Amino acid sequence: MLLGLLRKKGLTVLKLESKSAGDQITDTDVRQALARFFAQTSPATPLDTGDDGLELLSSGLLDSLAMVQLTMFLADELGFELSDEDFTEANFATLGSLVRLVSRKRNLVL
Repeated sequence: MLLGLLRKKGLTVLKLESKSAGDQITDTDVRQALARFFAQTSPATPLDTGDDGLELLSSGLLDSLAMVQLTMFLADELGFELSDEDFTEANFATLGSLVRLVSRKRNLVL
């Protein structure tokens, strides 16, 4: 239901290139996927994927709607779900902290 509502508003979930079984996702893969995700959700604000200190929460790049979309993106396209313990300000505050969270969680399921 929520995914349908997001798609009606023109917001799409983006797909990360498939990895073959046993391949680990790299930080570069994660950064590229997040750049595409944020380009879709915040097209007016280009993402510098090399800036680990880029503030996501305080800058508004990651708001409540983007958090829902990001959670669906991670589950649908990268093959894992975040646990309640993952939803901390520290994990989502900066680009670097988000990249580390995604890489760590994704590589646990491969």
